[in-house]
Amino acid sequence: MTAWRTHLPVLTGSAALLLAAWLAVVATPRWRAEATQAMQTQRQAVRATAGAPPPADARLVQALPRSDASAARIQALVAAAQAHGIRLDNLRQSPPLRLGQGAGQLAAERVPLQLSGHASYSAWRQFVADALQQDDALLLDDLRLHRSGPTEPLLAGTLQWALLQQLPGAAAAPTAAPLPTRPADWPAAPATALAAWQPPAAKPVLTAAAPQAAAPSAPPAPPFPYRWIGQLDDGGPPQALLASAQRSVAVRLGDTLDGRWRLLRGADGRLLAQALPDGTPLPVPGAPAAALP
Repeated sequence: MTAWRTHLPVLTGSAALLLAAWLAVVATPRWRAEATQAMQTQRQAVRATAGAPPPADARLVQALPRSDASAARIQALVAAAQAHGIRLDNLRQSPPLRLGQGAGQLAAERVPLQLSGHASYSAWRQFVADALQQDDALLLDDLRLHRSGPTEPLLAGTLQWALLQQLPGAAAAPTAAPLPTRPADWPAAPATALAAWQPPAAKPVLTAAAPQAAAPSAPPAPPFPYRWIGQLDDGGPPQALLASAQRSVAVRLGDTLDGRWRLLRGADGRLLAQALPDGTPLPVPGAPAAALP
């Protein structure tokens, strides 16, 4: 009995060590494997619910401006140049170029745009910085500045821009279905109520004879407020780019400008602006003889 009591603590400690070894070798790895499997199953369920994100190229195309906004973007670029005191000499747009090659082509394109003029160095530098800041899809491919003489304060500059944009129809939004004119749970009006309703009687229109006034003499034709700064070639009929003290516009032959002027071509080929409705055509200031061929 005394020997049993002497060896009892040793046997109890040995049993505890055997139990701990069994837990470490058998039970703990199995529990860890079950927990890892449960976490993987939960992650797969979350991915299936969220869906795969669109590829990076598709997100890039969706972030680009639409192609029908190119004219407004060009006019904003010209307005920024004028705001920095740049005297524009020419602005020429080239046909758009598709982005990517072969199977990697994107539903986007770049529109080359060349702008030239005269300004000080600080004006050119600030204009480029502001233009790139206000249009995230505008790239500056090339910049060349030249001074004609050591005492000449203005630099002749030629800037080659590129406007990134979506292809026509690339991001067309789906057409929303028309809403019903009346919910299905509304009761129809009875026929007797419809027959009893009558529209309000029309009020008589009273007209007074206008007094006869003497025909005023025709005022002199106002001066044409725009001047020629270049032309845009976008694959269709060329557009004249005209600028005034307030804004710049792109118009074609025969278009109406500000509701007061119509752009015409004279018999000698010069570009003319006619005051509506039948004013005397005036030459467009700064337009070359071969404008809008």
